[in-house]
Amino acid sequence: MKILFGFSLTLLIVLNATAEDISPVAGGLSEEQPITDNVARLTEALKDEVLSRIETNDVETFEPVSFSEQVVAGMVYYVKVKLGAKDWIHVKFYKPLFNDQPELMGVNEDVSEESPIEYF
Repeated sequence: MKILFGFSLTLLIVLNATAEDISPVAGGLSEEQPITDNVARLTEALKDEVLSRIETNDVETFEPVSFSEQVVAGMVYYVKVKLGAKDWIHVKFYKPLFNDQPELMGVNEDVSEESPIEYF
């Protein structure tokens, strides 16, 4: 009886949840959100590698501003980074489940401050 009650309660909770309550969706990209200390730290760890991949040498700052995430076997982060007054990039990296070392997957330079974070 306890197992049936637990299953019923879990099913009730899931059925009452909205799309906003379940974030991020496994395999889907979450909504863009303000940067957190953890994601900023992970992004900063990739700074030298990121800067070596971009074409501009005129970098005034390296400031992660916002991000989206994708649940995989670990987490993929898409981070909007401010490089200067008009220069922005999106950085994509993977953070494995049991390892705190992020792995750079790509950099998109064709973005602006207003560009939404999207798959690339």
